[in-house]
Amino acid sequence: MIDFVISTLIGNAPPKAVLPKARRLNTRLPHCVDKYLVRLRSNFLRHKIFDRLGEIHDNKLGRSKAEIAEELDKINDERKDYMLSAEKKCRRIKSGCIPFSPQASIWIRRSQVYRSLLRFHAGKIRNRGNLKRAARRCKIHSPFTLSLQEIRLRLRVCKQKCKYYSKKTVRIIFAAL
Repeated sequence: MIDFVISTLIGNAPPKAVLPKARRLNTRLPHCVDKYLVRLRSNFLRHKIFDRLGEIHDNKLGRSKAEIAEELDKINDERKDYMLSAEKKCRRIKSGCIPFSPQASIWIRRSQVYRSLLRFHAGKIRNRGNLKRAARRCKIHSPFTLSLQEIRLRLRVCKQKCKYYSKKTVRIIFAAL
């Protein structure tokens, strides 16, 4: 019989279970893909990636394979950075729970405003102007006159609408398969 300490098997900090990363780019929308490609091409042209690759190919005589591989790896790392930059400029982060649609985004924003109103009533938000402006954009009239029960009721309706859109899209995805 052998006795092991759990920390020797797992370690002092076991790995955490994390949600998958949110996607930045929605490739189902053609205008998002086009915008991404335009930004990526402009980054490649601005930083002369294609010219530098051509120079490496033309000047490979008399150089070791390790030197060439090192230069290509450096350009590859830069290329990854430019791709991430183009993604970052094209879209906001979307969690993927509810695919993007104008109707779903309205209900998501309204639920955020109602949560902020609850936080305002709890004394955690001091800036009334920003909250009032956000409510006006979501077409919530006279937000500060709403009672806590009314805010909670409206928030519940918003959550139901968000669930509706997430279930509706799941059905559409499975129907497509």
